[in-house]
Amino acid sequence: NEFKVAVARKQLFLEYQPFIQIDSGRIIGFEALMRWHHPISGRMRPDLFIPMAEDTGLIIEATRWAFREACKTLKRLITLTGDTALFISVNFSAQDFDDPAFLDELLFTLHETGIHPSQIHLEITERLLLRQSEQIKKILVQCREHDMQIAIDDFGTGYSSLSYLHQYPVTTLKIDQSFVRNMTSDKGVLGLVKSILSLSENMGLAIIAEGVETQQHVDMLKSLKCQIAQGFFFARPMSEDDAAELLQKQAKNPP
Repeated sequence: NEFKVAVARKQLFLEYQPFIQIDSGRIIGFEALMRWHHPISGRMRPDLFIPMAEDTGLIIEATRWAFREACKTLKRLITLTGDTALFISVNFSAQDFDDPAFLDELLFTLHETGIHPSQIHLEITERLLLRQSEQIKKILVQCREHDMQIAIDDFGTGYSSLSYLHQYPVTTLKIDQSFVRNMTSDKGVLGLVKSILSLSENMGLAIIAEGVETQQHVDMLKSLKCQIAQGFFFARPMSEDDAAELLQKQAKNPP
């Protein structure tokens, strides 16, 4: 009930964490992350309310709101910087794909905000694809036909089947932060990261390393020819104003 009120009373807000091109150090996009400022408990961690929102179906309204806000933010950032190559990544759940109006609402929002579909990355989980749903596959194919990008978040966590990579129009793999965090100290994990990078190259998929926190992580990813990274080493999630300021600094002093 509180979360339902939060959506209606605009207690939810978004923060933005940049994606960094490792070789150049340039910001090339942002992931929109949902946050909740609870009137009593204050700022709540997403892992405390997202599962509940998914279980109750309230996530659908919340993600529609998040997508609209993310598109509006991207439009402002593009207008401010003139960088038309920027993209925004938004997380979606299985419940979103069960909604028959899902694609139409995405396309309407894109038209309304003036964002090209190619500047949108839909982030989904492996668990969603492993449902083997024809409805999900149909919508993802339609999203790709409209030139949206499809990213698998937390790739490699707990699942052995890779067949879905052939069955679904995936464009991007995000290496889970637990692998990035441990690859410098565990040869087995490093081997797994190398395998994911090799897999992505062989399949023509883009790759993003999550949870980059140290210069050692950056150096190792660069040596492995990973192209894009995200993590506290570069920047924590931030407000729209801070994201705009960061992009303006980049424009004045290119990396």
